Formats: sequence, C-alpha cells, structure tokens
Amino acid sequence: MATWCADSRRNVPLCYKVMDALKLDETKLQVWSLDSRKQEPNHEQATYGVIRVPTMSFYKEGKEIGKFVERLKPGQNLAFIISAILD
Repeated sequence: MATWCADSRRNVPLCYKVMDALKLDETKLQVWSLDSRKQEPNHEQATYGVIRVPTMSFYKEGKEIGKFVERLKPGQNLAFIISAILD
C-alpha cells in the first residue's frame, strides 16, 4: 500500500472491513507501505513482485492462492474477490 495512492486509500480500509466481517486473524497480516518510487526499506516489494499499489496477496501454507492489484474493474466487488480467494 501507499499513503499517497488513491487506490490504496480507497481499497485498503475496505480490505480491513472485509477481513473483520470474515473474522480473519489480523496477526497473520503483513502490511508494507511503499514510498513514491514504490519501494520499502527491506525491499519486500521486490520479493513479492509488487509493481502497483495496493497489491494484496493471499497465501496458504506458504503458497500464493490469490492476488488483488491496484483497483476494481467496473462491476467488481472487493469483498466478493477476497471471499472467493479465501473460500
């Protein structure tokens, strides 16, 4: 995510609301805030291939099971996307 990014400001709070509604364990959540060059001090963005913000990657047993990147397309619903990934 990035505080300077309108998509992050819109979608990250919504992601937290969805997580709360699904009663997901927030202790398993990792969040990195990127600078205007889309980098962070430990270079996690490179490790996870983040080139757009926000990028929300979902993992199960160490394997990526889904990803949401940047913004919703017309008619999409973030709650539905996250629920489908975690289902």
